[in-house]
Amino acid sequence: VQVDLSQMYQEVEISVMDAVGKVIFNKNYDHIDKTALNLDADHGVYFVKITSGEESAVLKLLITE
Repeated sequence: VQVDLSQMYQEVEISVMDAVGKVIFNKNYDHIDKTALNLDADHGVYFVKITSGEESAVLKLLITE
């Protein structure tokens, strides 16, 4: 899964949760604008939470293959 943040961030935390809220991936990054997440996840709906400082966003991720 590719994550493109569109600009450089000093500190970023990326978490991936399954549909019931269980965290299946969590990693902190320094000085990134994009990264690839190597998820070992079954097919289904997941939520990607990206946090940097006071800002955060949650994105829906659908894994079909």
